Amino acid sequence: MPFLDHPTPAHPDEIAFQAALGFPHDYPVHAPGYPLWIALGTIARYFGTGSYTSFAVWSFLASIIGPLLLYRFLARRLDARVAWFTAIAFGLCPLAWFHSVTALTYWAATVIGLVIVDGCANAVESERFAPRLVAACALGVGVFLRTDCIVYFGPLFAYALWRRRSLQSALCAIIPVVALVGFYILAQFLYNRGESPLFDARFGHSRSVLLGTSVFRQGLIDGLARNLLKIGVNLGWNLAPLAAGFLLSLAFRARRSNAPGRNGDLMRVVVWWLAPGLAFLALFHVVEGYFLWLLPAFFIAGAVWLQQCSSKVATRMMAAVALVSIAQFLAYPWSSSSTGVKRTIDAKIAYLSAAGLRSIDQRHLIHDVGDFWRTGAQDRRDEGG
Repeated sequence: MPFLDHPTPAHPDEIAFQAALGFPHDYPVHAPGYPLWIALGTIARYFGTGSYTSFAVWSFLASIIGPLLLYRFLARRLDARVAWFTAIAFGLCPLAWFHSVTALTYWAATVIGLVIVDGCANAVESERFAPRLVAACALGVGVFLRTDCIVYFGPLFAYALWRRRSLQSALCAIIPVVALVGFYILAQFLYNRGESPLFDARFGHSRSVLLGTSVFRQGLIDGLARNLLKIGVNLGWNLAPLAAGFLLSLAFRARRSNAPGRNGDLMRVVVWWLAPGLAFLALFHVVEGYFLWLLPAFFIAGAVWLQQCSSKVATRMMAAVALVSIAQFLAYPWSSSSTGVKRTIDAKIAYLSAAGLRSIDQRHLIHDVGDFWRTGAQDRRDEGG
């Protein structure tokens, strides 16, 4: 991916990640601590990379591996050409492109998530034990990278095990539970080594931030409605080319065939993949990076829909989606001097572009947390608007 050279940090969390290299006693990362991410950065740092690059290199590698995993997943179920262009379109959507050169955790977690999804889908489609074991191990590893992998992929994993109820499935279910316990013990160790034990305070702060934008604390207007608006903005920016392809495909609706049974199982996997994540975003907390874990599901659903028109239509549509996404990212005229409606768009979502990335250190000039949604909400510590 281009644009490796951009102002840093792209996000405040990156400062804490760099300070945590080598796991110092006064562990600076906010809960849950992301120990696997810090370990990966520490390994890269050992080989002489800069502190920021020590993390960004993993994001860059993950941004290549992720689309390849998506291609492999789809090529088993759809036309190979459709699978290829779908994977490219996903890898070139603005959020994916932007995060591929940051020191943030979301691309690495997306790779783990795609391994979990692949294992769960294979488990649903066959009685083999190996896919369930792979999904269980990947979910266990994901806990140490980001514990919220349990929220986003745990329900899909549980669904796959329920579809293949057996002693083997019960044994697989133990793996992420053991991993979660192990993570809890490790987190206690990391935060309580310094002069002042920080475990309770750090996790209490994270819990407060999470609930501070939730429907349970802020109500239906400042909580649910505000989160739904942010969900719409993020999905709209990243999926606009795919949505346009979907609308064009309606012209071929008369030629669509009924979905075969295998795709029926695939779409159920997509639903179990999307529903928990979207529910969490709507009810609790919206952060742009979370959408990277969900976008592949939308591309899979789009590919299935388009191939029901024909493989030729699907291939051309997905190729067009990829080209439009490239143009969207490269050509969008982001500016810190924007005014009016464009200022709001630039501040809230369009910074996920090449120009926005190159000027990410200027975003604060046009973005204030809460400067658009001016109601009674008191907690403005999230990234939303």
